[in-house]
Amino acid sequence: MKKLLFTSLCFVLYGISIAQLTPDKIYGSLFIDAQHDTVFADSKTFVDCTPNRKPTDIMYDYGLAKGPNFNVKAFVLK
Repeated sequence: MKKLLFTSLCFVLYGISIAQLTPDKIYGSLFIDAQHDTVFADSKTFVDCTPNRKPTDIMYDYGLAKGPNFNVKAFVLK
């Protein structure tokens, strides 16, 4: 019973800590690139976007795709 309670508490705390992260912390350089390259007309739209995949998967693909011919707008809109 104690183990189940501890595990549940860990999941709750993990969920709270993730929920408190801001997009600039979650997406790091992708956030900076998207804001700098003005992917959207205003700076709030990117912040308000809901990702279609897990942030870790997005950042993994971003790291692989980023290079000299990288199009941040196309990446974000995808």
